[in-house]
Amino acid sequence: MPLAATLRRSGRLARRLAGVALLGVVAALWPYRVGHSCDVAGAIAEARTSRVVHDADGRIVTTLDLDRGRYRELADLPPWVPDAFVAVEDRRFRAWYHAGVDPLAVLGAVRDNLVAGRRRGASTLAMQLSRALCGRAMPAERSVRGKLAESTLGVWLTQSLGRDQVLELYLNTVYLGRNRRGVDAGALAYFGIPATALRVADAAELAHLVAAPRPRDPARANAATRQATVRRVVTRMRRLDARWARLDAASLRPGTVRAAPRQPGPDAALVAMLDRRELIGDRRVVRTTLHAPLQRAAAREVTALVQRLGRGGRDVAALFVARRAADGAVLAWAAAAAQRDPALFTAARIRPASTLKPLLLAAALRGGTDLASVDVYSMLEGHCPELAATSYLQSLSGWEAPFRTLADALARSDNVLGPCLLDGLRRGEREALAEAGLLVRADAPHVSGLGTDAIAPLALLDAYAQFAGGGDVRAARFGEDDDDRRVTAIADDDALASVASALARVPHTGTARGVGDALPGVRLFGKTGTAEGGREMLYVGGANDVVALLWVGALSGTRAVAPGDAGSVAAPAWARVMRAAPRTTSARR
Repeated sequence: MPLAATLRRSGRLARRLAGVALLGVVAALWPYRVGHSCDVAGAIAEARTSRVVHDADGRIVTTLDLDRGRYRELADLPPWVPDAFVAVEDRRFRAWYHAGVDPLAVLGAVRDNLVAGRRRGASTLAMQLSRALCGRAMPAERSVRGKLAESTLGVWLTQSLGRDQVLELYLNTVYLGRNRRGVDAGALAYFGIPATALRVADAAELAHLVAAPRPRDPARANAATRQATVRRVVTRMRRLDARWARLDAASLRPGTVRAAPRQPGPDAALVAMLDRRELIGDRRVVRTTLHAPLQRAAAREVTALVQRLGRGGRDVAALFVARRAADGAVLAWAAAAAQRDPALFTAARIRPASTLKPLLLAAALRGGTDLASVDVYSMLEGHCPELAATSYLQSLSGWEAPFRTLADALARSDNVLGPCLLDGLRRGEREALAEAGLLVRADAPHVSGLGTDAIAPLALLDAYAQFAGGGDVRAARFGEDDDDRRVTAIADDDALASVASALARVPHTGTARGVGDALPGVRLFGKTGTAEGGREMLYVGGANDVVALLWVGALSGTRAVAPGDAGSVAAPAWARVMRAAPRTTSARR
């Protein structure tokens, strides 16, 4: 036999013997396995299932695992998807001597690191899966003990589950950058398609990301670099399977890639809100009171609103929340921001004080006053020691402004009732407003007492729910496990009904005219609010038994979010969302 052939055969035998020896060492070091400190079975079960948020009817609203997509079985994926990852990350994955650890890769890594001075890893798919499942229970990733832990658990996973299940779990847990794990989440993040629709070029680019996701993000590369990446990966795939040699040029052309998002989407705000209300815990399914059609409409609208108003570099945000007046069940919650995390809106504060004036007016009324017959001057006379407010009102809205009826004043949004009404409220009424979260404190002067820097959306919504349901309403709740407490009544039922009747004009002939046209046949009431020269715009009101608010504002700078006011920006968007609201009982007038 020629000497060269003998040497080659001897070399192959030596490598195999080294592999067997290495497996023996791994077996001897089995105590490094992290099975005793990691619930491997639980981690696998969690990888295969996602915690989900269900609506009131049991339909899925969103997943609580925002970094993951849908779990994809190996049989559901195009064959080039697993082959791309195997070719890039573990090309001897199906070799007979590969039992979770690749001995040839280990020897090559030792040679390169010790002899050639080049850093090179030898992590297999099973070892990477071990880290994804039990990384918190393992020593540091680049330490010797960490590699031993990955190796022993990788061997155990391969022996226990088989190669196909290891590959399937790997594809559903591999980190691909942009805070996304798994090929489905990666496909959606980079290409806007599910993993089942990935082309060969798409799969090649995703597999290329594993080693260094951020610098290799295809959105940061030019067309030539992306094309070269696809060619290199496909060349490796051809070494695994000859069928990839017959690919046409179209399948190797890089697809359109999405830019990296600057913030989570509306679902992220929902999940953050649910998390803070401690509804999740360790449960896999969270049942909420959300109404799926309304939730989807809210998410679409606030996203579109921010995209439209955020053009030109504006830092714009929007928030929508809806609840049932009768029982407090929150039916929809959505937030979006151009440049910031929308989760901040779970503790947001809104400033348009005009939305507080109907609440102050209701608290100030004694019995069932007819707002259509009482003028602003008379109301101010009963509450303001001096009527300097009337001259201020005339300077804003003309000489006849003080003599308009209260109903007209609410509809036109040209009244200055707030400070005077607050001055004239009795102690008990002030305490009720403070407990409802509408005043800073019960004894505050009107300059700071309006609480315009401290009005939370849910507090305002709870107060407006009283216009639909009377004084006996329940606090907003997101799920069945929330406290079912009652809201402090800010006024008696007659006063609430009287103000609600006046607010019923706003969607038809007042500052939100057009809402009534968008929602024909629905009993409506509401109030617009515009603050700081248009930096914040709000519409809050009711449609039958559902009360909701939509806020849009600038998070920074001094520019208005849009030309116009809340009646032309927030109110129409509110109406578009509320078309999807459930139509149950009628709101009071």
